[in-house]
Amino acid sequence: APASVPYNCDGCGVSRVYGPESLVDDDLESGWAMDGDGEGQRLRLNLGGPTRVNQVAITPGLAEPSCSSLDIFDEQRRLQSVRWVFSDGTDVQQTLDPSNPGLQSIDVDVVTSRVTAVLGRTVDGGTIDVTAVAEIRVEGVLADPAP
Repeated sequence: APASVPYNCDGCGVSRVYGPESLVDDDLESGWAMDGDGEGQRLRLNLGGPTRVNQVAITPGLAEPSCSSLDIFDEQRRLQSVRWVFSDGTDVQQTLDPSNPGLQSIDVDVVTSRVTAVLGRTVDGGTIDVTAVAEIRVEGVLADPAP
């Protein structure tokens, strides 16, 4: 993943980690974030071995808590699309709803040891020039070893 934002507090002043490790922590209030437009940036997950993946999911932004009337999710850049690239060469394009802060999934059927999310176009949010992703989820099972 590209370098994350240099600050580490959310909109309420709570300490947060915005690094790549937060992409897979099952917490939609944490995540990875970078300054500016993230189009073309790559977020890579190594699965530790061949895995039959049946679904991948991503959030188009980060809906962290706010202690004001400011909606942090709406004020940041939000993803309109992502391209999923798998180590076997499979490439799947997913269109995202940038107004929905939840996980958005697409079904796939691929055996892979690595999944890369290539970030697509973003919608300009307003006052916060940051591209963020709260979570990436990969659903699947370890692939059967070759006989």
